[in-house]
Amino acid sequence: MRDSLTLKGFEGVVEVGGRRHMVKVFGGDAELEEGRDGKSHLRIKITAEVDGVVRDYTTTYGRYGKHNAALGFAYARSDAPGGR
Repeated sequence: MRDSLTLKGFEGVVEVGGRRHMVKVFGGDAELEEGRDGKSHLRIKITAEVDGVVRDYTTTYGRYGKHNAALGFAYARSDAPGGR
């Protein structure tokens, strides 16, 4: 580990896909876990309010495939306002 950022207490406007969203971060955690392929995956969990909706958001990063490509995954929930 070189250094880490603290997101807890972050408030601001974030632009994603040309749309602006108000974000407030309440807390979070990061952990390493072993994937099915035996490689380590970094799972980042953040509790935040985005446009008035409080949720736990999870993103997983790992190295995948024969070229060991670094990829990140996040999932949309169908019960969020506006659906997926």
